[in-house]
Amino acid sequence: MLSLQQIKKKLITYLTNHGQVNEVVWADDFEFSAERNLSYPVVNIEFLEATVSGKMLGYSFKVTIGDMVAADQVDLQTEVISDNLLIAEDFLTYLQYAEGWEFNRSTSLVPFRDDTGDRVSGVVFRFVLNVVRSQKECATPTKD
Repeated sequence: MLSLQQIKKKLITYLTNHGQVNEVVWADDFEFSAERNLSYPVVNIEFLEATVSGKMLGYSFKVTIGDMVAADQVDLQTEVISDNLLIAEDFLTYLQYAEGWEFNRSTSLVPFRDDTGDRVSGVVFRFVLNVVRSQKECATPTKD
């Protein structure tokens, strides 16, 4: 069974080593939106929740992949979204074949465009990783 911390490390390591990603952030939407010194293209991973179903523990995540679009080149938004879809596809393929979890290979990749403010465009999607629960009654830490 992988813990949330172990999964976090594996996800960040993969994305940090991706040739098209300059920075990986682990934050909720509010914290990520407040970041000002990001090196684009950037990937944000947000842990949403954990659910128990029988012998499995499901970890839900939301991923935002974004890149800057210059104010005078808004026509490049589709190109930026296309590049970010490629990063997302690479990441989803990694999730499918990595060991330690089961990945439901179904998600919606939703494009976004910010025509004001920081001019970031990209994609956002959610996914769930299922791991086998330990289910060992004797594994509960107790006080002596």
